[in-house]
Amino acid sequence: MTNEIGDFQDLQAKTNLIVSGSVALNFFTYNTYNDNLDPFCHLNECLTVGAWYISRKYAYRPVPPQLSSFKDEVLRVQEIVRRYSEHPTSNGLHGDVDISSTVQIWTFHNGTSTIQLFASSCSPLEILLLFHSTCVMNVLTHRAAYCFFPHLTLIENCSLLNSVNLPFSDRQLLSLVKYGQRGFYFMNMPSVFRTIDRKSALSFFFPRSPGDRHSYKLKFIHVGSAHDSNITIEMAILSSEFSISTQVVRLLFVVQKGEGVLIVMPALWLWMESFKDSKIYFKVDVSQ
Repeated sequence: MTNEIGDFQDLQAKTNLIVSGSVALNFFTYNTYNDNLDPFCHLNECLTVGAWYISRKYAYRPVPPQLSSFKDEVLRVQEIVRRYSEHPTSNGLHGDVDISSTVQIWTFHNGTSTIQLFASSCSPLEILLLFHSTCVMNVLTHRAAYCFFPHLTLIENCSLLNSVNLPFSDRQLLSLVKYGQRGFYFMNMPSVFRTIDRKSALSFFFPRSPGDRHSYKLKFIHVGSAHDSNITIEMAILSSEFSISTQVVRLLFVVQKGEGVLIVMPALWLWMESFKDSKIYFKVDVSQ
């Protein structure tokens, strides 16, 4: 078992693979949800990850229009992404591929065990921050387990809706019903006090980062042999963009790469409406 865990940690370190979904939530709640394992990685690393699962006797199960060969299927999607970069569409869709975030989901089976590999066109962590609500914003890396909103998730049994507009899509509704049945209630907007309180995890005034004082982090013993990858989860900067008028919360993502060089630093926009229906914009610079 130790060798299997070490091998998986090495795979994560090599490919920046992360695990999220119900399995990551279960790690913190100690509940058993019997859901699929949901690993996330960049499209360019999917051949390596898929081959690793196949070598562990997981059978690739394509669904139309996915190709029967996993290698050919990954190459097909990569070609679609390449063509999209040359001729983008307004909605980011090319057939069954969504270029904007999760470009494809591939399924692997081994008996009753199911793995759904999520391929992203961006950092896998960015996909996590596009989830329907905060209760599923938990992640397992090769180094540690992270819960981004532990007070909401583990103490209040509350989940803040994220980028969910009414009416809900069928997929969003199913997800919300599932987690509602697991004991979570949903908050559409945080209180004004929480958004202006500098000590709050939902504050406008400070950027968030995985592993910060608002997060819950449990370190893993690394039993593999691989070195850390160049990009780690702690190098991600998380900020919050609240749209008061539409009552929607959107979480924005920026990656810090290399030797501490910040590629992009977000500015936080707070959009509020005055009583006269005129729009007032406040820009809070969080670059320092």
